[in-house]
Amino acid sequence: MAVSVTGCGSGQQAAGGIPAGPIKIGVINSFSGPLQNYAQQEWRGLQLGLQYATGGSMSIDGHPIDLIKGNDNGSPSTGVQEAKKLILDDQVALLTGPSDSSVAAALIPLAKQYQKVLVVDPAADDAITGKEFNPYVFRTAVNSSQYTAAFAAAGGAMLDLVKGGFYQFAPDYSYGQSAVAAWKAALVKVGGNDLGQTMAPLTTTDFTPYLQHILSLSPLPKVLVVTWAGVGALTLLKQMQDLGMYNKMTVIGVIDSSQSVLKALGKSADGYQGVTDYYYSLPNNPVNAWFVKNYEAQYYAPPDLFSATGFQAGQLIVQGIEKAGSLDSAKLIAAMSGATFQGPKGTVKIRAVDHQALQDMFVVKLVWDPKAGYCVPTLIKDVGPDASAPPVTAPAA
Repeated sequence: MAVSVTGCGSGQQAAGGIPAGPIKIGVINSFSGPLQNYAQQEWRGLQLGLQYATGGSMSIDGHPIDLIKGNDNGSPSTGVQEAKKLILDDQVALLTGPSDSSVAAALIPLAKQYQKVLVVDPAADDAITGKEFNPYVFRTAVNSSQYTAAFAAAGGAMLDLVKGGFYQFAPDYSYGQSAVAAWKAALVKVGGNDLGQTMAPLTTTDFTPYLQHILSLSPLPKVLVVTWAGVGALTLLKQMQDLGMYNKMTVIGVIDSSQSVLKALGKSADGYQGVTDYYYSLPNNPVNAWFVKNYEAQYYAPPDLFSATGFQAGQLIVQGIEKAGSLDSAKLIAAMSGATFQGPKGTVKIRAVDHQALQDMFVVKLVWDPKAGYCVPTLIKDVGPDASAPPVTAPAA
């Protein structure tokens, strides 16, 4: 499905080496399936990022921007099929997305095969800009290790608790596996006692057997690290509340601060601590102010969790094309590698060695707000791009 976002340019050849006609960008994401909420967040943020970076024209050097959707439906094979259609039939200049890390893993070799830049957002598996990395891959989203690096950098009493034993619960697919490894490495490094982990399918709808197993552990972990993604997170956290887990251990982890998740959880998440990518009231900078104002004007709600890194993807794409003066992939790679810009979260640095975006991460505590009607992320510490930088695990060039 083509979605044309058209500026005021003509169809003639413009100066700077960009071919005549629109600049076509393929957007691969889970527009249906368990992660469709994340896909919508990214899609909205991407469009506003392009709008901001082009000064409202939605064009670059006189060329209108056309966004063309490809629905991977959470399937790597479908994602590859859709990407091939976008590349071969629609002749897109580059790709962005997806939400599902397994889909991203399937797209990485395809990007190299067809020599197309792939700007990954919001998939978070470390391997994307780690062991699976190739020069065509960029990521404006965070990776799993940025969550854990930020938490460790925040310090505080929580790090003392993990010395008494921590246990993990996560989804059994690439992102969950990456998150478990990242949390283990970060917490053991600061003296944490690793007691193991339980993994469950991403499609799980009843978490009770897994949670009861955790409660039966002896010794009982002092800290439970929870990583989950998608609609199942609501059920998981509610069932944890029903079983009284928040009263028996300290629960930390990656916090899904999506509006729908926070509202659905109600009071059940009160006191939950961890790290989040973004919540609209946390950053205080002019770009975020513009983002919040324009997002609310268009969607009648504040920006959501992954809308910010989608916005950053739009910024990086525009900056890269403008600097390269071309849609040639080699020139785009040179222009985008090492880029720095101001995004909604603050300063964003595209690390040259692995094209991972270094960015602010937010260590927060969820606190019940009667006025909002849900638990609001309250800032414990804003951890900057350098302090939250993940280790470099990409293959040597």
